[in-house]
Amino acid sequence: MSGTKKIILLVLAAALIAWIVKNSNGAVSISTLRTAKVQKADLSEFIKLRGKMELETRATIFSQLAGVVNFSIREGDAVKKGMKIAAIEPTDLNLALKKAAAAHQTALANLMEIKNSVKIEQIKQAEEQLAQARIALASSLNDYNYKKDLYKKMIELNRSGSISEQNRKDTKNQYDAAENLFLESERRVKIAEYNLALLKKGSSEHLIKAAEASVEQAAAAVDEIAHDIEKASIASPIDGIILSKNFEPGSFVQPGALLFEIGDTSSAHIRADVLTDDIAKIAIGRTAYIAGDILAKDSIEAKVSYIAPKAFTKVSSLGVEQQKIEVRLKYDKAGHDFRPGYEFDVNIVSRNKKNALYVPYKAVFEFDGRASMFLIENERLVLREAVTGIENDEYIEILSGAAENEIVIIDPPNSVKPGMKIKK
Repeated sequence: MSGTKKIILLVLAAALIAWIVKNSNGAVSISTLRTAKVQKADLSEFIKLRGKMELETRATIFSQLAGVVNFSIREGDAVKKGMKIAAIEPTDLNLALKKAAAAHQTALANLMEIKNSVKIEQIKQAEEQLAQARIALASSLNDYNYKKDLYKKMIELNRSGSISEQNRKDTKNQYDAAENLFLESERRVKIAEYNLALLKKGSSEHLIKAAEASVEQAAAAVDEIAHDIEKASIASPIDGIILSKNFEPGSFVQPGALLFEIGDTSSAHIRADVLTDDIAKIAIGRTAYIAGDILAKDSIEAKVSYIAPKAFTKVSSLGVEQQKIEVRLKYDKAGHDFRPGYEFDVNIVSRNKKNALYVPYKAVFEFDGRASMFLIENERLVLREAVTGIENDEYIEILSGAAENEIVIIDPPNSVKPGMKIKK
């Protein structure tokens, strides 16, 4: 075989090999690939967290007495504010109340006996003596005033020479006698008043005060025991549900024992702790989505209602200290009977993009340190660099590198290469 023929045969063989590679190993069936169209729609980016249902308003009820507690409510039962939920049979309190009431009556009787220790006849006699002394005082006062005026006139008449000095002296003696009688009458009235006051007191003032103090102490003891008996009836301080009970009916409890925990379900919220690096992406009123086993495959919308004013330190499951901030989410409670402690997946919207161009998240991969994706162009695979924007678990925004309605490959296998032909 000549050299020319050999060259021709080698060229034909190489062309055949190239054709085989191109049309066999260089092709991929479309049925083996997952594809999607490049689309436009509103796109959201999320901060993904774990959250827990909590109640903002809770109440704990402690026993204030020692005794046997009785109730019929169960955990999960709804209660209203002021509703009686339990009662304690206080040990010996009823007997103690009877004894205290009897002691109070005894103290009252003792006080009355001390106050009434003087006979009524003696008081009446003293009152009559006081009345007579006051009559005598009034008479002596009139006579005293008359003699005083008369003596003043006699002084003037004596100065003018109308009467003698002896007449003036006689009038002066009568005036002095009237004054002495008036002063004596006044003294007798005071003595009579004092005697009557003593009789009415009956006993010394300190004895009466001591008896009155005993009455007050006995009354206070009655009030205290009655107040303790009132504590035996236990009412709910808030509207809510019974979260827990720590004793069974018929149990004996001591003062200070925790009986019930009650939570106001209207104050329910989902708490999620956000890293301080992410908190700037969240604001009051921001939308969030809550999902979890209790919701099956559904999710419900919530709103950020509270962001704590300061951070706290929390150790992660990997033992790393992290700075976090408490965030609360309010949701529509209608039809959702969540209980405290339920855990949820929480996705808080951090950014929104209207009419964003996007592809499935797994359509973008890293190639030579750049975001890239495979697209179908003229029935062949082409590799393009992608500039991306916001993203979530499902989709990623494409700022450049693809056009709407182009076809991208989702999670392309390692076997696909740029330039491969797409077989239908």
